[in-house]
Amino acid sequence: MRVLTPGTLLALVASACAATTAPPASPADATNDKKDDKKDDKKDKLKPWAEAVKDTRTFAGLFKLYLRPDQTLLMEIPDDRLETDLGLVVHISRGAGAFNLIDGLPMTGAELVRLRRVGHQVYLVNLNPHLVADAGSPMRRSLDDNLGHSVVAALKIESERPDHKAVLVDLTPFLVSDYVDVAVQLKQHYGEFPGQAVAFDKDRSYVSRIQAFPANLELDVLNTYKANLPPKEGGGVGVSDIRSVPVGLRYSLFALPAKPMAPRIADDRVGYFVEPVHDFSRDRRLDAQVDYIHRWRLEKSDPTAALSPPKKPIVYYIDRTIPLEYRRYVKEGIEAWNVAFEGAGIKGAIEVRDAPDDPTWSAEDVRYSTVRWSASYAMGYAIGPSQVDPRTGEILDADILIDSEIVRGITRGYQTLYGPEPPREGCAAAAGMERQLAFEGLVLQALGAVRPGMPVPDEYVGDGLRWLVMHEVGHTLGLRHNFRSSSGIPNDRLHDRAYTDEHGVTASVMDYPAVNASADPARQGLYFNRRVGGYDRWAIRYGYADLGADELAKLASDTGDPEHAFGTDEDANGPYAVDPLTQRWDLGADPVAFAAERLALVDRVLPRLADRVLADGDPYHRLRETTLLALGARFDAAYIAAATVGGVYFSRQHRGGPAPFAPVPADRQRQALKLAIDAALSDRAVDLRPDLLNQLGPRRMANLDPGAHVPLDFPIHRVALEAQARLLDLLLDPVRLTRIIDNAARVPAKQALALPEVFDALTAAIFRDVEGARAPSSFRRNLQRAYLDRLVGLLLRTSKPAPPFLVFRGQGERPQPPIPEDARALARLELQRLRGRLDRAARRDLDPMTRAHWEESRARVDRALSASVTIDGATWPAPPR
Repeated sequence: MRVLTPGTLLALVASACAATTAPPASPADATNDKKDDKKDDKKDKLKPWAEAVKDTRTFAGLFKLYLRPDQTLLMEIPDDRLETDLGLVVHISRGAGAFNLIDGLPMTGAELVRLRRVGHQVYLVNLNPHLVADAGSPMRRSLDDNLGHSVVAALKIESERPDHKAVLVDLTPFLVSDYVDVAVQLKQHYGEFPGQAVAFDKDRSYVSRIQAFPANLELDVLNTYKANLPPKEGGGVGVSDIRSVPVGLRYSLFALPAKPMAPRIADDRVGYFVEPVHDFSRDRRLDAQVDYIHRWRLEKSDPTAALSPPKKPIVYYIDRTIPLEYRRYVKEGIEAWNVAFEGAGIKGAIEVRDAPDDPTWSAEDVRYSTVRWSASYAMGYAIGPSQVDPRTGEILDADILIDSEIVRGITRGYQTLYGPEPPREGCAAAAGMERQLAFEGLVLQALGAVRPGMPVPDEYVGDGLRWLVMHEVGHTLGLRHNFRSSSGIPNDRLHDRAYTDEHGVTASVMDYPAVNASADPARQGLYFNRRVGGYDRWAIRYGYADLGADELAKLASDTGDPEHAFGTDEDANGPYAVDPLTQRWDLGADPVAFAAERLALVDRVLPRLADRVLADGDPYHRLRETTLLALGARFDAAYIAAATVGGVYFSRQHRGGPAPFAPVPADRQRQALKLAIDAALSDRAVDLRPDLLNQLGPRRMANLDPGAHVPLDFPIHRVALEAQARLLDLLLDPVRLTRIIDNAARVPAKQALALPEVFDALTAAIFRDVEGARAPSSFRRNLQRAYLDRLVGLLLRTSKPAPPFLVFRGQGERPQPPIPEDARALARLELQRLRGRLDRAARRDLDPMTRAHWEESRARVDRALSASVTIDGATWPAPPR
């Protein structure tokens, strides 16, 4: 990519000046110019080199660094390092135990940067590698005039070598800053208040650690962020004073390969992380964008051999922070990928070594990829960040960090109602796996396979750790999540050990699978995959086999194989996720069947909790935690089933395969709707015996986290209402309702689920006792109020016009979806029908609580039906004249 050089800039300035006629200078002007020149000479005078580096501590590496006693950090830049490509990544090096500030979490992608000298400044320029054109072409010249390369720092030159072959710049102002906007992230947790609630405090921030290696610099700063008000959700155990939040940031500046790797173009049917490039030279093609996949430079030592060792293998070091008893599973999880690479023609692609007991060896050195344990308090995370050449997608280094609490979470099954949130960015596999394995531990105890107080089987812990490491290593090989891979395994084969040992319980370890729990311990299959799946082997072949463009296209076209199905994060997020086969934390080709099986398991487990979970002398909070786990599994099954309502199967196959969309058959949607309603909105949803409820005591020892306010009593009504309200929100989301309407246009009318069916089913289930002799329970009264609130919201909530579909590019937050007018009309009809039924119910001879409930419900409906709403500037319904 061509960039503007200082010479080009001077030429542009000269041409601009030549086009302007300046008035002649007056004598006074000339005198003033001479005074200004003297001032500039004094201002621009640089320190002698020896004086500038006096009393400094030096660090030799990619660049030579000098640290002054006052923590000012200087960097020596040789002339031959100016205008050369470098990589820059910033990530968190010290978390805060809260606020989603996690050790190892990347704060930037891999940025392509150059150092450029202009006068007495060196500018750090963040180049834009995503817009390109052929060198020397007219389009390239046009692009050079319209491409923004952002200057992100101005580094003051302190001195210049006597031979003028290097300059010395001050890095400190760039490093000790809020370059990655941590304050913006913290404001989300502290809220918006008058004045500045959270701000970067330069006076309490400093360079904390310097590591210089031949190919990279690792520069740590410890920033302080001051807050003048307490956070909304507690300070977290990692922060001793919530008014002062310390956050460590690491700036990784690394050399890029002198000879860039040949990039490989991505295919949307195979899930890789990518570097997107818009090529203006492809102006006669339908699509000017190409995407380079992230992959290691892995070349055969013998290109002619069908199976050859690599010239240079990928080496992962098992760090000394990993407990000895778990290193076996970590090693197995890393080496499991070698089978996939053999399918790509490379034998022994990955090596695993123990980190040497050598003080000069460092996991931060870009030459070493590592798996490390990270000490944190109840965070529940694992991440696998990589450093990538943004020009080609070549992976240069990878470091996997696993929360040290993860095994404790697996073995104890700890889950509280108001526990810390899992990481909201990056990979949340570890946090979800902890909950899945905790549920399996509950099942094992409740079914008598493990007695209270007994350690869980090694197989149980090992399966979980091995899968987690395989998952994170997959990310560091370039692979994205694949939440559709569970659909490649038939439900009736999930506990067939011979089958799942070969095919896995999911077709990819890049999925978020539910734990494969059996209601019969005697026929328990694998808990998790013990090896990479069919999709993983296929995807690695696409990324790493020595194949030409036509061969790659042919390989990608095999996506019709059920074990090659792919669906990733954006396919599985919220109501915009259309395909029920692409979900997190499910198993099998039939999500409704999985939900039914999980519900049957919960029904078997719940009555046994009190007798099977606690041993004599155990605290009662263990029973509280496991009860919440069981209830959570019940509602999770309902949510998984609900995804089928309004669902559309989505295929990534290209022309020659099936059409991209196929609405889920209406009968299947009806079955899923009934299952979700029965599971979560019926009386059995929270049918807990009084003797069990009275045993659900809390953990009452002092809690390290000041934000963890667990109520003394067990708030069963709140637990039930929040879980049931979530299901109502899923089913009545405007996006889902719109899709149900759209689906009627995709199939013959009689083969579609009609929108009135959804409203009728919900109203019939929730208000079935409005005309009966039986009074609604306190749980049902809460549910009925929640349903009325959502009907009223559909009727009266104003809808801003949706942005034009063709110009909406999905950047940033999605716009508030408009409420479909058919749904608004049906909400009014349901309220009108309920109005008459409530009126009749309120006139019956009832107990005071039931009468009060029916009267209040009728009043709510009356207020809604008599209200007016403004839509697009018009009042509806029109007020009476």
